[in-house]
Amino acid sequence: MSFRIPTSYGPGIIWFLIVLFLLTLPGSEIPNPIPWMQKIYFDKWVHAVLFAVLTWLWLNPTLRTGKTLSTQRMVTTVFVIIAWGLATEYIQDQWVPFRSFEWSDWGADAAGTLMGAIFFYQITLPKHKKRNSSFK
Repeated sequence: MSFRIPTSYGPGIIWFLIVLFLLTLPGSEIPNPIPWMQKIYFDKWVHAVLFAVLTWLWLNPTLRTGKTLSTQRMVTTVFVIIAWGLATEYIQDQWVPFRSFEWSDWGADAAGTLMGAIFFYQITLPKHKKRNSSFK
């Protein structure tokens, strides 16, 4: 028996690797934020967007299978991505020079994950169902 990852997961895998790369850059490689960016918590918005896109990309392949998206699959995906966000904070703290664990970054990761799931469930899924009446 061979193990194959469906090609529909390709964008999610690529985005996962991009996010991993960005989150493991040494702190010395990240430019100091412009003062106004600090006031609007730009770093947290970046975390939220990275994780929102990641979540959407991991939920989206379900639409191509024609199967019903189960609540269990959606909840599992969200929890796994939130847990991965926590793991990246630990990785930054333990192995990435000039980076540290920040609960607020993990909170932004989790919020972004939830935003991606809500966007998928409230916007992407209904549009897909409307276009494809054979979707179960």
